[in-house]
Amino acid sequence: MKINQLCFGYTNQLLFDNLSFDVPKGKLTAVIGANGSGKSSLLNLLANREQPRSGTIKIANQEIKNLSKRQFSKLVGFLPQQNFFSESITVREFVRYGRLPYHRYQLRLSTIEEEIVTEAIEDCGLQALQNTMMNRLSGGEMQRAFLAMSFAQETEYLLLDEPTTYLDTVHQIKLFESLMKRNQKKGLTILMVLHDFNHALVYSDYLLVMHKGDLVANGLTDQILTEKLLKDYFGVDGELLTSKSGQSFFAATGIGGKHEANYT
Repeated sequence: MKINQLCFGYTNQLLFDNLSFDVPKGKLTAVIGANGSGKSSLLNLLANREQPRSGTIKIANQEIKNLSKRQFSKLVGFLPQQNFFSESITVREFVRYGRLPYHRYQLRLSTIEEEIVTEAIEDCGLQALQNTMMNRLSGGEMQRAFLAMSFAQETEYLLLDEPTTYLDTVHQIKLFESLMKRNQKKGLTILMVLHDFNHALVYSDYLLVMHKGDLVANGLTDQILTEKLLKDYFGVDGELLTSKSGQSFFAATGIGGKHEANYT
């Protein structure tokens, strides 16, 4: 996915001006930034839910604005921040909806497609819940059901907008483990907007840092996410430490920084 000279804004306010970057294929990329930095707006543009004023977003040398909804849905999956489904169908029936882009009329799945659904359910750890009604799931279980439906869609790219916002710690870990498993097994390219610095450190290969509509840093996560960057663009003092297992993590110690961040 290549983004070139992207310009976008609301009414008379320009949010992005000549924004350019590539989303590395087959990697887990995190987008971080203070509230109001443009993370969700960027994701909506990549998900073809908003149209730029100028510039291009391309997949396989095709501009996404020129793709039909069906063509786009076979290439890109999108998981919004908050998901809820109240109809009385089972988890398995719900995950089958991920096959809709491949069917013009009735959703009648072949044996191979049923295997795709089974694999998606397994990759999200929902085997024991696949016959449970969707309206009986907890918030964390439902989020993983939506993720399984996205997996069943079998796209090349998956976009996620703050996927763990409403989840407890256990369900956050389960969701990230599902993403990592799918990435390693299928080479799925994942772009996810995150708030938690440590989630970005642990679960992403590549990092995009947004600040007031600008891309201020991008590259390998362990090289980009530094104490100075967090202080300058998030106003957070702290220290990068290493656990006994060798995993880096950020321990915040206070508020500081030379750039004013918007936390409203």
